[in-house]
Amino acid sequence: WWKINNANAYGENSNPNNGGLLAKEVVQNIFDIPVHYYIRVDFSGFEQMIDTLDGIKIDVETGFTDYQFPTNDYKYQVVSFESGMQTMDGETALDFVRSRHGNNGEGSDFARSQRQQKVIEAVKKRVLSKSFWLSPRKINKLSKDLADHVRTDFQPWEIIQLARMADKIDTSNIETRVLDDSPDGYLYPSLVNEAYVLQPWGDDFSQIQLMVKNIFKNSVAADSPVTTVQSIVKVEIRNGTTIAGLASRNMSELKLAGYRVMQVGNAPVQDYIETEVYKISGRELTDEVNELAAKYKGKVFEKNIPDWIVQMAAPDLDFFIILGQDAEAL
Repeated sequence: WWKINNANAYGENSNPNNGGLLAKEVVQNIFDIPVHYYIRVDFSGFEQMIDTLDGIKIDVETGFTDYQFPTNDYKYQVVSFESGMQTMDGETALDFVRSRHGNNGEGSDFARSQRQQKVIEAVKKRVLSKSFWLSPRKINKLSKDLADHVRTDFQPWEIIQLARMADKIDTSNIETRVLDDSPDGYLYPSLVNEAYVLQPWGDDFSQIQLMVKNIFKNSVAADSPVTTVQSIVKVEIRNGTTIAGLASRNMSELKLAGYRVMQVGNAPVQDYIETEVYKISGRELTDEVNELAAKYKGKVFEKNIPDWIVQMAAPDLDFFIILGQDAEAL
């Protein structure tokens, strides 16, 4: 037994750069659900990313003062927030989400979680705004911030897919549960290795796991439509020319566009003048067909697919791309 928020640090000390993986494993065991990915952002990176975005707009619903906010030298300082809409820089936003001892009902973990969700939503709005994508300086700076201060096991194409999904998420419809030691909570206070911790009732995680498995049971009507997420679009790229590195460059571009590139290699012959794109799967992929047709300045073939492509393509492949010499100029 040890604190769940010690998992990352313990993992780093045991095996550098693997703290996130241990944290994933711990959370999986506690909640009995798969945790597919992790993202770890340090405090400095959090501040820099928000400053790069020229701050974020936050509506502080309840003003509060925290007289026990920690300083870097293990002392206390006072931080205070007035109610109302305001623009926060990185340092202010970090204080806003870290505060644990605010008055006016803002000293609970639940209140802190709500503030953190507000900041995440505000960052999302900034990143998805036109002003951000029209500023190469901001894009380059944010990319550097991420590279220097973020650790994750996401692949680039997976991050792009999540970014596309983010704008469709109804943040007002999020189901929230709090694990605490309240009368109806799932935890009780205890001392472990002379440290104050909260442990699960019954000293196992069965009640917590049951809550997680049924979290949507009473919140979604039986006749509500089920929203399905379009699965990843898989492509294979073959270089049909003698141009070195052509397939690799196209692989990078397609990954950034959100495609999953399953395989890259040479075509049986390297005398293709024009790029040819074949749709292999029977899935409805109208947007992707139009996107690839526009990218490669040609038609996407869905019939009369050459036998050698059918034999070579993986069973779950969506598109098979043979690069021609015209791809060099795209």
